[in-house]
Amino acid sequence: MKKTGRFRTGKFILAAAGAALAGAVAADAMGPPEITEYDVYSEKITDELDGYTIAHISDFHCACIPGLVGMIKRSGANIIVSTGDTVNGRGSVERAVSLTGRLAEIAPLYMVTGNHDEERAEHKKVEKACIAGGGEFLHNESTIVSYKNSEIMISGSDDPAACGDEAVRLKTERNIEKSIENTNDFKGFRILLFHRANLAPLAAGYGFDLILSGHMHGGQIRIPGIGGVLSPRKNIMTKKIFFPEYTGGKYTMGASEVIVSRGLGNPVPLPRICNRPEIVIIKLRRKITG
Repeated sequence: MKKTGRFRTGKFILAAAGAALAGAVAADAMGPPEITEYDVYSEKITDELDGYTIAHISDFHCACIPGLVGMIKRSGANIIVSTGDTVNGRGSVERAVSLTGRLAEIAPLYMVTGNHDEERAEHKKVEKACIAGGGEFLHNESTIVSYKNSEIMISGSDDPAACGDEAVRLKTERNIEKSIENTNDFKGFRILLFHRANLAPLAAGYGFDLILSGHMHGGQIRIPGIGGVLSPRKNIMTKKIFFPEYTGGKYTMGASEVIVSRGLGNPVPLPRICNRPEIVIIKLRRKITG
């Protein structure tokens, strides 16, 4: 059969598209993480805290991420926070434990659990190893971080690790409420570390100035100008599988700013496409009014 010019052109376009897709997959899988920077303004930020830097990572999933530690070190972060799924539900945890120790050498490291962390039968053993390396887990509790003569409060909420919409909602609410018990006297800037970004609207009702979250993996595949395509399989309480909300970026929910990390690892067979591993760098800024 004679091949027409149109046939050859179509074949070329398909080949080019396939090559571009393969290149995007390879770049996401093998290249260094992408740094995304945000400024967060608040009247609660003092002059001393203006420029205070937070490095936010999430969903490491025991991955091999070239350049990760060095990039965080060069960011000049005052603190590092990890919003869950440091490990996978199964498999080796050596990389996760090693990463915890290396990050804790750079700056104080505050951590919360994600659903994959909670799924592991030996979760407490893994956590003890991370704590020995210098990580600090916030289990439905808050801590005050001092900087010069100023303070911020960081609260951490455990992943609900429950099944069924209502059970997840109730346990999430209880965890957040417990994390801020007896903190009403604190009038400064408040941060919540919270794994499941799909539940961020629920968390935003508790008066936090900044909520940091993950879980959504950037939607796995990202379309420029549109966003993430797929919801995580265990995204309980979100029925929307395609084009879910809160896959990555900065959102305003009432009085709260919510920043969602696209994550670092990839726990599923489907590759990340146009969705590089991400380090989030946040600078707190003094908001001057009047």
